[in-house]
Amino acid sequence: MQVVLDGMYIEADQISMINVQDIASIEVLRSIGNTAIYGMYGGNGVLVITSKSGEALSASYTPTGIVTIVPKGLHVNRNFYKPQYNTAQKQELRRDLRTTIAWEPNLVTEKNGKTKFDFFTSDEPGTYKITIEGIDMEGKIAHLEYLIEVKPQ
Repeated sequence: MQVVLDGMYIEADQISMINVQDIASIEVLRSIGNTAIYGMYGGNGVLVITSKSGEALSASYTPTGIVTIVPKGLHVNRNFYKPQYNTAQKQELRRDLRTTIAWEPNLVTEKNGKTKFDFFTSDEPGTYKITIEGIDMEGKIAHLEYLIEVKPQ
């Protein structure tokens, strides 16, 4: 007989690990009309156990030899070439066709979550995508994308 606990197939010997106080209902399905949704697993009948918490097996089962790790984020500082343009002077550079326009690895936001930085766009007009990625102090990852339009001069 197939045993199903909170919608998941389990082995019959795992029934002993279920906290009896957490069981909400037990159904025994024997007719083909009721076991058809289980396919070949329902051929000999199905024992459906529903727990109150939905975590009956995980609450009472603690695996050995496994360490749970919650990463706090990864920071690899990169150096990125950022031209320093003097807007008052005519530049000797003929064209600036970089694919990565700006790289700001050390931006820190204020308490309200806002920050700002300046950058020069490429000489090529068109639509550019700004991708902002970061990690907060709790290791949560943020990812935003914006489109800007650079028009010919």
